[in-house]
Amino acid sequence: MRSALLTLELARSRDRMSHCEEIVQRGFKELGALINNLNSVRNAVKDDVEVVCSPPVPYLDWTRSLLRKDIDIGAQNVWLSTNGAYTGEYTADMLKDVGVNWVILGHSERRHLPELKESDDTIAMKTVQALKAGLKVVLCVGETLEERESGKTLSVITRQLLSVATRVPSKSFENIVIAYEPVWAIGTGKTATPDQAQDVHSYIRKWVSNAVGQEMADNIRIVYGGSVNPENAKELKGQTDIDGFLVGGASLKASSFLNIVDTSLKLKSSRVDKARAPAIVPGQKPGIDWGALVRYVSATSVQFGLLASFLYGLDYVVAYYQADISTRFVALLFGFLSLRSRMFSIMDNSRPKPNKHDPVFQRKKPWWTPPPLTFPIVWSGVAVLRALSTTIAYVASGEKFFSVPLLAMVAHLSIGDTWNTINNVEKRMGTALLGVLAVLGSAAAVAYTYYLTHPLAGALLSPTVGWIAIATLLIGEIYRLNNKDGSISLLPRKGQSIVIV
Repeated sequence: MRSALLTLELARSRDRMSHCEEIVQRGFKELGALINNLNSVRNAVKDDVEVVCSPPVPYLDWTRSLLRKDIDIGAQNVWLSTNGAYTGEYTADMLKDVGVNWVILGHSERRHLPELKESDDTIAMKTVQALKAGLKVVLCVGETLEERESGKTLSVITRQLLSVATRVPSKSFENIVIAYEPVWAIGTGKTATPDQAQDVHSYIRKWVSNAVGQEMADNIRIVYGGSVNPENAKELKGQTDIDGFLVGGASLKASSFLNIVDTSLKLKSSRVDKARAPAIVPGQKPGIDWGALVRYVSATSVQFGLLASFLYGLDYVVAYYQADISTRFVALLFGFLSLRSRMFSIMDNSRPKPNKHDPVFQRKKPWWTPPPLTFPIVWSGVAVLRALSTTIAYVASGEKFFSVPLLAMVAHLSIGDTWNTINNVEKRMGTALLGVLAVLGSAAAVAYTYYLTHPLAGALLSPTVGWIAIATLLIGEIYRLNNKDGSISLLPRKGQSIVIV
């Protein structure tokens, strides 16, 4: 029978933390020997260090009866729902009944073994149930070798964290420990370098800061797992944002594990006071990126100038050849201009696009965010209404392309294209909020101009203004949810050209 032994040594504060873990072939006899070794540690576990032993579920109660009382008990899995007809599963309430206080969720084997293949959603639902029952959660995240080599490490980490963050209250993160375990370093003998591990841990803490808040980010415990041994434990733990370990092979030997525990006990608590500068130091915000502002204004102006020149040219050609322009042509033209969006956007086509090495831009979103399919459907409807209202305005303006109503529309479209770039290419979340406000203002101005030209034209454009207003509220709420620490500026700032949250 193949069973698992998971031992964890966790800090009660960020400066004292370590994890140990390994899947092993053990029975009562050998598990008992390991428990005796844990019990043999001379000194009692200190107040700033927490040790958690997580055996397979059949051994939980037996382990609790033998293990010293200053070492806690954890489980390696839990069911994703409450009590019900789920034969063979055990719920979080059942674990609490037998004295379990911790549970490990999202471990790489459960995510990647073909017999299990637990999804991000499954792990998130298990996390919800565990927290509701009063269990503390060790949430494991990490990327495969293929994902790392293709530059998707941060994308994977973000996706895994986001799935949980969208389902649990922010305050619940005080009962979550995040364990970064790169799949490529588990049981392979490979270890992420201290700098590699620190980079990911730092990113996770920054993500928590934006999604949950700076106070939670300062206190949450983030541990590293992947071929940790007594030799590299001290070097890894010396990193600013690495609060401990998930130990693999070293947990098979009690002496190795106890050496790692001893390393944690001897580390000075002053490590926490080392320089992990906050995202923004008061009074030292990075300067405004004036180059970006100039680029936004210039791109909008150039695009408006080109479209206005195109309209002027149309009027000239029509007058020169005394051509008769059908209203169908006008409707198709402005329908196309509404839909083409980034196709003709000056800025989008003049700047490098994100490549496969860029992290996926993911944001924490409010519960009322419309499903993805809503956006193309609604924007297609907006394009139709713009085309119809512009056709009416064109006729009411004496069938002139180069007229105030139509110039107002191309100005609105140019502003929208610039916002599209800020939001989807450069990913400046704060500046995108200002941009969508500009889009909303220009849409309202166009609707008013159309109304003065012909009331029906203004009425047809009103739903567009309403939809953009809803989009503005959504972007504002996304900005609020992801800017708990106040680090995302409304104005573009140097060093914040791409904000990943």
